Amino acid sequence: MAAIISKWKQFSTYGKTASFADTKGHWAEASIAAVVEQGIMKGYENGSFRPNQGLTRAEAVSLFNRVTGRGPLTGITQAIWRDVAPSHWAFAEIAEATLPHTAMKQADGVEAIADR
Repeated sequence: MAAIISKWKQFSTYGKTASFADTKGHWAEASIAAVVEQGIMKGYENGSFRPNQGLTRAEAVSLFNRVTGRGPLTGITQAIWRDVAPSHWAFAEIAEATLPHTAMKQADGVEAIADR
């Protein structure tokens, strides 16, 4: 996905190297570095990127929200889906992508629901 997004958004990858130990020498290292530099992808809390691992649904939703400048959506406290609890790390990202809503973008980039 890093390679697809860096090509789609036409990010410069020339001479870029990623700071993740598991991306050194990887064929997509420069693309990974470019999308991380742009704040679109972040890697994992343990400092890895896992370039050969597939995306989860939650990661894909979060990624496309960032690419399109959307969400996350706050202000929803009840479960909306059986398999995504409000405590799930991507709950607000999934809410942004799946609920029809009017929202107000706040200074920190987070959207707060205005109505539903």
